[in-house]
Amino acid sequence: EVGWIVSRRSKLRGMTIGGDIIPRLIDEIPIIALMATQAKGQTIIKDAEELKVKETNRIDAIATQLGRLGARITPTDDGLIIEGQQSLHGGTVDSLTDHRIGMALSIASLLTDGPVELVNDEAIAVSYPGFFEDLVRLMAKWFGKSIQNRWILNAFFDEKKRKPAFVVSDCFDSMKKEFVFPSIVLNLFNYT
Repeated sequence: EVGWIVSRRSKLRGMTIGGDIIPRLIDEIPIIALMATQAKGQTIIKDAEELKVKETNRIDAIATQLGRLGARITPTDDGLIIEGQQSLHGGTVDSLTDHRIGMALSIASLLTDGPVELVNDEAIAVSYPGFFEDLVRLMAKWFGKSIQNRWILNAFFDEKKRKPAFVVSDCFDSMKKEFVFPSIVLNLFNYT
């Protein structure tokens, strides 16, 4: 069966996420936390104790690793408090061998003002072996006409390693916080 996902442009707003919906999006919380760093206002994620017993303690992992990129995230006993409208900077982060943390940090690199080095990026292949190739394909689809394939091939994708180099080009800076970011995230994370 084939399904379709339709996304529309809107501004991200902080909110409280908790209760009965948490079990249905427990694996998406790392990327939701990243999106919350760009939303207007504060986002609170609660009732998500299960995150502490995944491949890593995802509550502490996402708070610490996104914190290395400048995000202001406070871990709680059962979730996260995320401050919105944050500027993220480059740095070195670690997936901690958790595929979901690795994917969220890879997407975070699209929002930073400098390069991001992802340690233990091979963990992503556990659930999504073609993640990096799909990310490059989506970037080319969204930005191909305006930034030209030269940027995608030369600055973003490292042909020798067959994965993104996570170098954000100056020509991307003016576009990176537009509506396209959530659309790329939705396209990638609905296939995992």
